[in-house]
Amino acid sequence: MRKFSIFTLLVVFALAFASCEQDVERVIYKGTGGADAAFSSTVLKRELASSEQGVLPVTVYRGNAKSAAEVAITITDASGLFSLQTPTASFAAGESEATINLLYNFGDLNPIKTYTVNLTLGETDASAAGQNAMKLELKMKLEYSFYGVGEFTSEFYEETWPVDFHKAAGAEAYKMKDCYFAGYDISFILNGTEVIVSAQNIGWLYSEAYGYVFFTPSSSKVIDGGVEFTTKFALPAAGLAFTGEFLEVAMFPTAK
Repeated sequence: MRKFSIFTLLVVFALAFASCEQDVERVIYKGTGGADAAFSSTVLKRELASSEQGVLPVTVYRGNAKSAAEVAITITDASGLFSLQTPTASFAAGESEATINLLYNFGDLNPIKTYTVNLTLGETDASAAGQNAMKLELKMKLEYSFYGVGEFTSEFYEETWPVDFHKAAGAEAYKMKDCYFAGYDISFILNGTEVIVSAQNIGWLYSEAYGYVFFTPSSSKVIDGGVEFTTKFALPAAGLAFTGEFLEVAMFPTAK
């Protein structure tokens, strides 16, 4: 008898919990009598690839799918590089999802920037869920392919050697493959005459105690046919660096 009573109580609690969940769902999709539309989230972070042909699809959902509907979408974009293909999300009767397309020209994007675009649903059609606005944080996806064989001269190693350059599609972004050691690339971006470069692991494990050696440029500049880096070589794991700065010079493939 005791086992039966416990089981009965568990069933009652389960039914009560299920009833609670259903009530929550009704609150989420209860709107003002319009389409009860919402985005899937309030923030979307995406990398934009050249292969996407300048189109980013965004899905809009609705809770009221009884009849066809046109839900107004407003875009705010300080860069002026993004636009909506249509100013509304179009739902056919019975459909609870619609796709709107955000348009851009991949070649106009700056590889070092993150763009913020805001989309807002029309008030009369927005769901009470509060997801009537979405902030999109967008940046270029750098997709590299072989560009040619250049030359690298290292004051640190007192040597010159050939190096394979890979270039990103639609951007002045480069990787020097296996530059110092196999499996470790050195990357940089040209932003006009400015060179954007960060500290990078060169692949030399100095010791288990001291960790890997890093290329850590203090300055860099574009030169005729290449890029020049003034850099220290550091052991970040140990908080140490080799004495002095060294001039490392990358010459582009002659095809550039």
